[in-house]
Amino acid sequence: MRQEFNLIEGDLEITDDVALFGICHGDITVKPEGHLQLKGVCTGDIDVEEHAIVEISGIVQGKLRNRGGEVDVHGVIQGSLLANAGRTTVHRDAMVQADA
Repeated sequence: MRQEFNLIEGDLEITDDVALFGICHGDITVKPEGHLQLKGVCTGDIDVEEHAIVEISGIVQGKLRNRGGEVDVHGVIQGSLLANAGRTTVHRDAMVQADA
């Protein structure tokens, strides 16, 4: 698994296994067969495509959209959580806030 600790300016596309400890100032798209462990912060939206896996332990300030993947939320979603397809699990230790 690749680990990223940097500040990322702009959008990010995940096609492999990535653990993000840094900050992404942009949207993240997790493509099929991609695997994201967000332990840092995403200031934009996260889109999870079919057959992708996302584990949130950090903070998502935008929308988290599951379009057919597997999503586990242990962290904070400050925007909305849209579970349109796939499997989405919000664990007891998570915090999901509604859009203002």
